[in-house]
Amino acid sequence: MKRLLLALLLCPALPLAAAAPDDRPDPDSDGVPHARLERPDLSLEVRTSFTHEAPEGGDPFTGLRGEYLNLRLEGSIGPAVTYHFRLRINKFDNADGDLFNATDWVYLTWRPTLRTALSAGKQPVAMGGYEVDCTPVDDYFYSVFVQHLACYQFALSASRTSASGDHTLTAQWCNSPFGRMGDGLFAYNLMWSGRMGSFTTLWSANLLEYERGRHLAILSLGTAFERGLLRLEFDLMERALPRRLRRLRDITCIGRVCCTLHERVRLLFKCGYDRNGEAPSQAPAADRCVAPGTDRFFYGGGVELFPRRGSRDLRLHALCADANGTVDGLDRPMRYVSVGLLWRVKLCTRR
Repeated sequence: MKRLLLALLLCPALPLAAAAPDDRPDPDSDGVPHARLERPDLSLEVRTSFTHEAPEGGDPFTGLRGEYLNLRLEGSIGPAVTYHFRLRINKFDNADGDLFNATDWVYLTWRPTLRTALSAGKQPVAMGGYEVDCTPVDDYFYSVFVQHLACYQFALSASRTSASGDHTLTAQWCNSPFGRMGDGLFAYNLMWSGRMGSFTTLWSANLLEYERGRHLAILSLGTAFERGLLRLEFDLMERALPRRLRRLRDITCIGRVCCTLHERVRLLFKCGYDRNGEAPSQAPAADRCVAPGTDRFFYGGGVELFPRRGSRDLRLHALCADANGTVDGLDRPMRYVSVGLLWRVKLCTRR
């Protein structure tokens, strides 16, 4: 592990060849960019906090702890191939000795044209909704669905972006988040991300295999509105068996409000609702994230402070949240309080 981290820290010292400005394509053409990056981006991000968690029926936690220790690396190999890597260092001891289990993503992207991208490797599952899309280090409490979703999988993806750059359609084939490595279970995802004035979308249709030949269909609609200092996000997700569609029986709804009072102060509020109206049974459920008998509502909010003007690399936060209702048919209220610090360090930058 020490040798791996040392290698990652030293790799930016090996510069990549830079292309001359004359090698750049016409920006109006659909050609391939030929400008090489001189060096990769390497950064470290850390989040620590004082946390109080009081789950009903579980062991409470109160104390100081480290929540995230991430190493990120991005760069290029040749004129049209980029690589992306994020290692969650604090998860390595619980990764059963497999470094990939502590790696959120590590994949290559090839752009044969400016509007087409092909990606291969471990990457985020192409599923709509802003809670699913949000970087974990920038979120604090989650819905039941996202809390239990294995949202990073080995995958093959193909994307096509519109001429305006406002819309991207992504098709993805990946290991199923409901399975384990080698189970032979797969997921098929189609996601649209778009921008229309003040509105943006992250919509997807997903088919997740939970047993051989059996799939759970998911429709996930994430819509955001941003105007000035205010940003609103709303996610609606419905899950059902393709041949047993029951409207609003297995759903997750998320609402999030961000209000920037000042360049150094941001207020947050988030609420959500998870429901699976199927009756609990001894047989394994199709939905492996929200168990039958779940009916849970959560809400919370707080403040983020940015001490450095014009920078998001240093952040203080103070938040609290409550959850009430049943999970897996059992009454499980919970209270959550967090006061902490996030900092990002750019160890090496391409610019």
